[in-house]
Amino acid sequence: MPTRREFLGADGAAGAGVAFFGHPGNPRHPNAFFVMNKAFGYMSAAPTFRAPFDLAVNRPLRFHWGVLVLPGQPQAEQLDRRFESWSRGKS
Repeated sequence: MPTRREFLGADGAAGAGVAFFGHPGNPRHPNAFFVMNKAFGYMSAAPTFRAPFDLAVNRPLRFHWGVLVLPGQPQAEQLDRRFESWSRGKS
């Protein structure tokens, strides 16, 4: 069973890694992420994965996401530190 974290991280064949961060202030944080690699590689945040949002007129629904691209395979501990720094505005 996967570990639930505040980010999604993956490594690619080109020797680079990518991580998606969802800010702790986002609605329903931590959000689910959707990943597939059948026809092509695809990763995205999925804040409506478990339930839809009720939207109201003149009440914006705002999200704050971060994307980190780095050389090599991302390590969970490294991404934990980067997420903590980014989520506090110190990235």
